[in-house]
Amino acid sequence: MKTNIKLFFTAVIVTFFSSCSNDIINKEPLDQLAPETLFQTEGGFRSALDGVYAVMKQDFYGYYFGIYTIPEAISDDLLGSANSKDFSFDNSLGAMYPLAYNSATGNVEGFWRISYQAINNVNTIIKMARASSLPNKDAFLGEALGIRALLYYNLYRFYSPAYSIDKKALSVPYRFETDKLLDVKPRSTSAEVIQFIQADLNEAAALATNTVNSYRISKTAIYALSARVCHETADYKNAIVYSNLALTDARYKLDNTLAALQKEWDKDDSGEIIFRIRFEILKWDKMRHFLPYRFFQVIPI
Repeated sequence: MKTNIKLFFTAVIVTFFSSCSNDIINKEPLDQLAPETLFQTEGGFRSALDGVYAVMKQDFYGYYFGIYTIPEAISDDLLGSANSKDFSFDNSLGAMYPLAYNSATGNVEGFWRISYQAINNVNTIIKMARASSLPNKDAFLGEALGIRALLYYNLYRFYSPAYSIDKKALSVPYRFETDKLLDVKPRSTSAEVIQFIQADLNEAAALATNTVNSYRISKTAIYALSARVCHETADYKNAIVYSNLALTDARYKLDNTLAALQKEWDKDDSGEIIFRIRFEILKWDKMRHFLPYRFFQVIPI
C-alpha cells in the first residue's frame, strides 16, 4: 500500500510539472520588465529615464561623490594635513591626491563603470523611443539624448587631455543605441567624442521640452551644456549663442538675498539651478559631505 501511495504521488507530480512547465519556466522576472513591455506606455519611459538618474547617483565613486572630489584631489585646490581635526576624506582619495592612481584605482574605475552602466540604459531608451509611436516619444528621446551627451562630456573631461592640447588624442569609446552590448569598441579621439556629443545635443535641443524640473534634463539644460562644449572647443561665438538661449528661461534667476542663499545651502532649494542630480544630504561632524551635484547654474558675470 505504501508503495502504491508513493507511486501515485510521483505520478501526480510528474503530471503537474508536465502540464504547466511552460507556465512556470517561461515567466518574466517579477522584479523587472522587458524593454518591449516597459516602453509600451509613457509611464514606462518616465520610469526608465528616472532609473538612469538613479544609476548615476548610486555609487560612491560615480556622481555620488567622485565627480567633484576627484578633480579637486588631483588639482592644487586641496592640501594634505596631518592634523586629525582637519577635514578628511577618510583616505578615499588616498591614491588620487598624490597622483598615484592607475586604471584599477577605485575612483578611476568606479566613475568609468557607473558612467557606462548609465549609458547602456539610456541607449536602450533612445532605441525604444526612436521606434515608439507614443505621443510624447520625442520629449523622452530628447531627454535621453541630453543625458547621453552629459555622460560622455564628463567621461571626456575625466579621461582625455584638454581639447586645446591634442584633439586627436584617444578619449573614450562612444557607444550608440545601435551597438551590441558585448561588442568591444575602440576608443574615439577627443575630436570624435566632441563631435558625437554635439550631434546628440543638436538633436536633443530640437526634441526636448521644459516641462521637467531641475532634477531632469530640460531643453534649457541642453542649451547650457552646448554652451560649455562650444567653449571647450574655443567656439566662443556659439558658446555665447547657447548661453543666451539658456539665460532666456525665466524660471531661473540669481539668488541675491541672504535668505535665498541660506535656503539654497540648507534646503537645496533654489531658483537658479538649471540641472542637478538630487541626493540625500548627510551631516557628519556638522559638515556636509554629500551635496546635490549641480551641473548647470546661473552664474553672475
